[in-house]
Amino acid sequence: MHFIRRVYGIENEFGTVSQHPDGSYIHPNAGDLGHIIYLREIEHAVLISMFTDYQFVWHSNGSTTYIDTGYHPEHATPECLSVRDVVRYNKAGELLTSRVFDYTATRLLLFKNNLGYDKDSPGLDGAWGHYGCHENYLLEYPQDAQTLEKLRPLLGMLATRQIFDGAGWWRKNGDFHLSQRAGSISTEVGISATSDRSFLQLKRGDTGSDLRLHVISGDANICEFATYLKIGTMSLVLSLFESGCFPDTTCLYPLDALKSISQYADPHAHLVKIQDGSRISALDMQTIFFETLHHQLPTATYADDEIEGEVLEIMSHWEHALNAIYNRDAEWMRGRFDYATKQYLAEQEIARKAVSDPKYIQDIRKTIDILYHGISNPALHQRMKTKWHDRRILTDAEIESAAIHAPQNTRARMRGMFVNALKGRFVTWPVINWAQLGFTKDQKFLRADLPLARVSHSPEFDLLLEELQSE
Repeated sequence: MHFIRRVYGIENEFGTVSQHPDGSYIHPNAGDLGHIIYLREIEHAVLISMFTDYQFVWHSNGSTTYIDTGYHPEHATPECLSVRDVVRYNKAGELLTSRVFDYTATRLLLFKNNLGYDKDSPGLDGAWGHYGCHENYLLEYPQDAQTLEKLRPLLGMLATRQIFDGAGWWRKNGDFHLSQRAGSISTEVGISATSDRSFLQLKRGDTGSDLRLHVISGDANICEFATYLKIGTMSLVLSLFESGCFPDTTCLYPLDALKSISQYADPHAHLVKIQDGSRISALDMQTIFFETLHHQLPTATYADDEIEGEVLEIMSHWEHALNAIYNRDAEWMRGRFDYATKQYLAEQEIARKAVSDPKYIQDIRKTIDILYHGISNPALHQRMKTKWHDRRILTDAEIESAAIHAPQNTRARMRGMFVNALKGRFVTWPVINWAQLGFTKDQKFLRADLPLARVSHSPEFDLLLEELQSE
């Protein structure tokens, strides 16, 4: 089999609650959020206004923050060519989104989760909407009318990986679920992220040149390790698929498996029905994918030495994670898996307050459930970094750098340079999107097309940048 240098990206939708000076809370609408963006002067970024409710902030690192359908903020990373980079830029997106919506008139609380919270009833029991974490993987696979159906074997991987990437949450009755996102997935494959709510979709790139796998069934993660393993293992399994080396074991009812695994919250429970009629555990299914890849490694080829190193690192992390799950090693999981970390923090708080009343216990769990995902106040996350610093993938300095500087090996480099050149200049009708940059000069629209995500340099862009800098 062959491992390619893949292009990645993550889009994260954020839940929001506005807290007013009198202590009351409201769910802000698109106009409120758009007004905040419109009033902001953001360092290392420019605002591209389409309409009052459609404000796009493009950052110097090639990413964007905007108001998505459903009246919530969303951040999309730049295009990345390594798993480590997409984790780094995803964490940088937390910083950038919090800075965009740091508006003093109304305290806007941001939550990087999948369930909308009100102040009394978090979760599906009283949610203000559902929020997604959308993963993007460029494929090297010929597309035909049956391509989406051919991708169905991937669903077993997606249904069971919540045993290491689940964010976890408590229902009002005290039941703990592994995945926040599982409850909102309603179909297996589809064509729309907003209406089908399927595991995955296929999308063409902005210019029709790239085939992109769009995965919407995964949870939003706070732990760097969980994001790294989620993206990394999926990339390796895609390489199995593209190389024709996919394991024979097929999950027959992936939607049922997704929901059952989340509800039972036990990776060892035999909840996954396979093609021979038997049932295996989520851990068993993940182990099958891991062992299939492990057997292929001695004869595998790689795009370059860096990709080989990345593959081996992902496999090592995956093996350690599966061993920890097999041994029920909760201590190892803390600081790496979100659901295990959240459970531990709640247990510690319950023990500290020495409460035994079920109502008070559930109140503590609700509070941790909310605070854990909040990015507006980083105090809890800073304590987590200090306690489990050895379990991180990144450093704070790497994340801060990623909030300013674009990847230098994708088209995000040119987008970031264009943003930097626009700062401090009055330019007529600037255009920034994923595949095109431009502006109007002397009543003529000048533009540079960026059709391929992997291309970081373009003579067409160099000419556009020269024209802009001469303004």
